Amino acid sequence: MPDGASAMRGNRNSEAGPRLNPVFLITFITTMNHVCFTGMRFTLLLYAIHLGASSTTVGVLGALFAILSALTLVGVGRWADRSSPRGPMIMFSVVQGTVTLLPALWPSMTALFIAATLIGWFYNAFWVFSQQIVGRISTTDNRASNYSVVTMGLAASSFLGPVLAGFSVDHLGFPVTLMLAAALPIGPAILIGFKAVDLPAPRQHAPAPQAGTSPASPPLRHGVFSLLRIPRLRRVLIVAMSLAGAWDFFVFLMPIYGTQLHLSASTMGMLFGAFTCGVFVIRIFMPMLSRHVAPWRLLLVSLATGCVGYVLLPAAPGVPLMMAVALILGLGLGMQLPITSALLYEYSPPDRGGESIGLRVMLVNVNATILPLAAGAISDLIGVIPVFLLAALILLGIALQNRHMWRHHKAASASP
Repeated sequence: MPDGASAMRGNRNSEAGPRLNPVFLITFITTMNHVCFTGMRFTLLLYAIHLGASSTTVGVLGALFAILSALTLVGVGRWADRSSPRGPMIMFSVVQGTVTLLPALWPSMTALFIAATLIGWFYNAFWVFSQQIVGRISTTDNRASNYSVVTMGLAASSFLGPVLAGFSVDHLGFPVTLMLAAALPIGPAILIGFKAVDLPAPRQHAPAPQAGTSPASPPLRHGVFSLLRIPRLRRVLIVAMSLAGAWDFFVFLMPIYGTQLHLSASTMGMLFGAFTCGVFVIRIFMPMLSRHVAPWRLLLVSLATGCVGYVLLPAAPGVPLMMAVALILGLGLGMQLPITSALLYEYSPPDRGGESIGLRVMLVNVNATILPLAAGAISDLIGVIPVFLLAALILLGIALQNRHMWRHHKAASASP
């Protein structure tokens, strides 16, 4: 390695280098794990339909991707606040890859249920640690931009996972697709194990706040739900849950809707690709948008776009128009993650950033547990289209509830 060059520039750039490199490296390793996760969520749902599962059973399978995360990720957030991330992140990657092989070796609904449960938990635990790392190495000025970089990688992997999985299922079959996906998380494990990624140590716990402490960081140490007493944090969590739920509606319902329309796995993969292409495009512009547009304005635009997209999607008469609507949905729903991640870290008490992220992921996964079950049961009873319209109605209600936040200009000055 070029030791001389680094020595010459070390004095001047020692602070700039570590600030940038970890963000891109963390983006890369998180993206590899996310390609596996999104590809497997798409593949296992299709595999269940291939094995003859009903919409309700597919709903149960979709819920299993989130159920353990819904129960445990706050504890994972506390773990991330207090421990070195290297060992846990290696373990999460290795186990995620190993579990992905299970349905290839044992093709049954039981194997699909076990794989969905464990893949969902180990990916989400990895995600909580990676989000905490980005928060640690960022400042108030660049936190939204850094989260935008990471979520841009997730947008790319959200495109690659279903698209590659769809073509692989059509041309290679389910077992080979699962084996290929199982290799993806090994890359992050190797990079982290050989210390190619610089992972910061946990922050020291902040002393107990004094009497004049800001309302954004009150003296809370009484359990995770004490975080919900912070008004700004609570409001962001509600919006994050609704928008993440809208995303999950698309991911879960498209395999069912596409199968009813007799679309091939490749075509459904391309619909996911259009959606995630919209996500990727908007996240390219998120660093610029976050500097010039108030975060709550972006969140309200996200809610409104999602509402319109879910009204238009069942009305689209063919695949090209469905892809156009999916692209619009991706543009709208893709805004929320970097904004809500930055706001949550900003509004959290100083030594509870990982716990707040864990709470967000837990609540999102509660959504992701309940919504597929409800959507699958409703789809069996009255069809998929009413579920799309219900999603639009929920987003409209959340947007109307928060419409007054349009006037708030900066994350640091937004009031409840």
